[in-house]
Amino acid sequence: MPDEIEVPIEVDAATYAYLMKQAAPTPKREGSSRKQLAKRAEDPTITQARQQMKAAVLHFLTAIATKTAAAILGSEKVAKGKDEELAALLRRIPIIQGDGLVPDLADPLRTIAKAGGARALVELEITDKQMLSDVNEVASDWADSRAAEMVGMRRLKSGRLVQNPQAQWTISDKTRDDLRDIVTDAFEKKTGMNELADEIQQAGTFSEYRAHTIAATETIRAENQGNLAGWHTSGQVLELDWLLSADHDDSTSDCECGDNADGSPYPIDEVPELPAHPNCTCALVVARLVGQDEKGTA
Repeated sequence: MPDEIEVPIEVDAATYAYLMKQAAPTPKREGSSRKQLAKRAEDPTITQARQQMKAAVLHFLTAIATKTAAAILGSEKVAKGKDEELAALLRRIPIIQGDGLVPDLADPLRTIAKAGGARALVELEITDKQMLSDVNEVASDWADSRAAEMVGMRRLKSGRLVQNPQAQWTISDKTRDDLRDIVTDAFEKKTGMNELADEIQQAGTFSEYRAHTIAATETIRAENQGNLAGWHTSGQVLELDWLLSADHDDSTSDCECGDNADGSPYPIDEVPELPAHPNCTCALVVARLVGQDEKGTA
C-alpha cells in the first residue's frame, strides 16, 4: 500500500452526515441508543452472485443426497439389533468431498466482497484506484479462504486444499451430521431401505430452502467483509455501529443481535462477527470517523 494512504484522513462534516443517514434510532426501546436498519439496499450484482451461490450449493446437496440414497440401497430392511449393525449402516454414507464446490463458491463470494468494499469507499467519497485495488485484493483473498472453509477445508500457500478442523459454519459437517441422524432414526424404526432412500432425498438438509439459507447468510458475511476491507484500507473509520435488521423483535428474538446493537459503537477491530446466525441480515455502519469526537461531531 502506498505510504500516502496509510495516514488517517479527516472527513468533512457533510460526508459524515451522509454516512449517518444510513441509520435511524429504533422506536422500540425508549431512551435506547440502539439503531435499526430500515431495509438493506439491493445491489443487482450482489443479487446475481447470491443466486449463483445458491445454485452451486443446491447442486452439491442434491448430488450428495442422490449418491447416499444409491449407496444404502441393497438391503431390504434395517433390522433393529446390535450396535455393529447400525455402524455398518452408517458406513454406507459416502464421504462428502467438497473440493469441487470451492471454485463455485469462491467466484460469487469474491464478487460480493468486492462490491461491499467498493461501496465502503464510495460512501467515504474515495476514488483512489490504488486503494480500490488493495481492497479488491483483500476481498479476493478472503473469498478464497471462506470458500474452502465452507466445506471444511483450508488452502495452503501452494494452493492445495487440506482438511481444516477449525472451520466454522461448514456445509459438509452439518450435512454429514444430519445424514447420520436420519440413518440412525431409520435403524431404530426398522425403516425399509427404499423408504430410507426416499427420506434422504426429501430431507430438509438437501432442500432448496437450505441452499437459499446458506447463500443468503454467506452473502451477508461476504458483503460485510468487503465493507470492513474498505473501511480498514481507507484509514478513515474509527468506530462502527451494529444495526439491527428490521425483522428483529425485542420481545421474541433470542439471538445475540440485540446485545450486539446495544454494545455499539465498537472500535473497528472489535466488532462482533456478522452474521450472528443463519439468515441474519443485520449490518455494520460507520459510527465515527477520523476528525469526529465521541459524540459524532466534527
